[in-house]
Amino acid sequence: RLLALKIYPRDMLINRTFKAQLEEQWSRALGDEREMLGEIITDFDAALLSNDMQRVDDVRRRACEYLGIDEPKAP
Repeated sequence: RLLALKIYPRDMLINRTFKAQLEEQWSRALGDEREMLGEIITDFDAALLSNDMQRVDDVRRRACEYLGIDEPKAP
């Protein structure tokens, strides 16, 4: 019964929004920057697939630090 209420990290607004931001930056980037953004997206996707919220939060935090952007806040 509780499984019906489970919200997966990939379905959370904060993670969907962050991934969309990464993909937008990737589409505008060139060269090494584009490659690095691709690696960040791959890492973030792997974290989302793991369904480990702590891992997702860690990858998102490290990505924000690397990119020099503010970490998104959950609504």
